[in-house]
Amino acid sequence: MMLSQLKKTVKAHGLIKKGDRVLLCISGGPDSMVLLHLMSTLADSYGISLYACHLDHMLRGRNSSCDRRFAKEISRNYAMPFIGRKRDVGKIASSGKLSIEEAARKTRYEFYKYAAEKVKANSIATGHNLDDQAETVLMRMIKGSGLTGLSGIPYKRKLGPYKLIRPLLDIKRIQILEYLRLNNMPYRIDSSNTHTRFLRNKIRHELIPLLEKEYNPKVKYALWVISRTLREAEDYIHLQAQKEYKSLCGPKGPSVKLGIKRLGSIHPSIRHELIRIIIKALKGDLRQIDYRNLEQIQSVLNGEKNATDLPATICVNRTDGYLVISKRPAATSGRVSEVRERRLNIPGAVLIPAMGLILKAKRIHKKPSFEKEKRGIKKKKAEYIDGAKIKGGFLVRYWKNGDRMRPLGMKSEKKLQDIFVDEKIPNIERKKIPLVTYRGKIVWIAGYKLGDDFKVRSDSKVIIRLSLGRR
Repeated sequence: MMLSQLKKTVKAHGLIKKGDRVLLCISGGPDSMVLLHLMSTLADSYGISLYACHLDHMLRGRNSSCDRRFAKEISRNYAMPFIGRKRDVGKIASSGKLSIEEAARKTRYEFYKYAAEKVKANSIATGHNLDDQAETVLMRMIKGSGLTGLSGIPYKRKLGPYKLIRPLLDIKRIQILEYLRLNNMPYRIDSSNTHTRFLRNKIRHELIPLLEKEYNPKVKYALWVISRTLREAEDYIHLQAQKEYKSLCGPKGPSVKLGIKRLGSIHPSIRHELIRIIIKALKGDLRQIDYRNLEQIQSVLNGEKNATDLPATICVNRTDGYLVISKRPAATSGRVSEVRERRLNIPGAVLIPAMGLILKAKRIHKKPSFEKEKRGIKKKKAEYIDGAKIKGGFLVRYWKNGDRMRPLGMKSEKKLQDIFVDEKIPNIERKKIPLVTYRGKIVWIAGYKLGDDFKVRSDSKVIIRLSLGRR
């Protein structure tokens, strides 16, 4: 029965195909031993190659070492190539300011990718079962997860260039233990799985037994059903959001710009998933991003505020009818106190890392038709100055407190602070806008204001074009 259920799961979710090289993650515990046995049984009929790996977390002293030796010996009994490794997860947690659970998970997946690369595997299989799924859904429900979190552990997902699969996800823990007993199979017990200081163990040993006793004896199955139902809904919403992503934006470097009117017309569930896709594209994952962050973004979209900062250097701004989601480089995240000046030659260009843009300067010898120029260039992405006033090149820097300039058409100077307020530029954006300066005077607040002292006049013979654009 167990084998037939495994085959059904593999077929239903396309977990294995002929010729796959599958790395089995063997802890030595009940789940991994059944995974090892069942996958070995399938190997010939499915035409797959199997490999085994084990990570010693070094958290339980001698017991951890015994688990590693046990996993290696069992793999040898199955004539299966084995890769083992030791990593001090406690030390990793301490140095990275992570919980033991977070450090263990991060270290495990790094090891899985390392082992898969060693044996040239294309799939990585873990022994997660139906009970693990129920515990995960309940744990995420308690934490307040959204749709993706409540859909639980996926049957398969990408892990770098590899496919991570869970063939036992439809099999109960009690079935696994019975299978081991009937087949007289050895296994190891991790004593840390009984420590209720970990949330998952507390749910496993205290909350679920209480729910089974007092509310629903089949609560694990009920939670599994919830995960399956929500997974189907999440898959559909993700598919629709991907279509919107491709039509609205696609990859755009360190920032993505979305029309607020169009974004507001999308169903909220698809809009939320679209934003998650964008954030993942910008930062590489969705860690630290939760439903509260989506609500923050919604408040910007609704016009309740002009900007918001999210974890992992993600910022969201509302400007000129657009919602702009950006990732600040680590070196420029938060407030910028001191920024080195950079020389802008003529002709020449400098990179503006905070915006992911290029600032260019060049001389032109024919006075431009400003009306024609405006049709081809987005508003204020280029400006023209009287070249006769410039000897050498410019210096480019960021805003400092006390900066002043005389904007085009004005008779007196104005604080940049006041200009930013007038232009409705959020605080978090002000330190990222490059200033083109010449001999201490601000020539151009790039993208916004030109200094009146440098404007093109009717008798200007040499004109310098300043532009701000993509790399």
